[in-house]
Amino acid sequence: EPVKTGYARPLAWTGAALTLGGLGFAVWQILKTAMTHPMALPLGVLPSAAWSVWLALLGFVLTAIAVYRAIQSSGFGRRAIGTSIGLALTCAAALYGLIFLFSLGLGPI
Repeated sequence: EPVKTGYARPLAWTGAALTLGGLGFAVWQILKTAMTHPMALPLGVLPSAAWSVWLALLGFVLTAIAVYRAIQSSGFGRRAIGTSIGLALTCAAALYGLIFLFSLGLGPI
């Protein structure tokens, strides 16, 4: 019998795509700032780059929910070791992407 992960894989894929979209948007805003105002880049990027953090935060939350739903399924760690490792790595990557954006100073605080 296959392990029922309760929509964990689609949630993880959606979360990973949102996190990657947030990182891409941040890079696009940084490049836009560097091309438009090259001397302003040390002072910070355009304020609209803060949206990238919200995208990445939503992505991390979705991947964390995916891991939680998968953990709740029966026999998750024993019978579906590849799925469990993949979901854990996706959640960790989303968290590290979010931390990277916070380290750039793009967070709300």
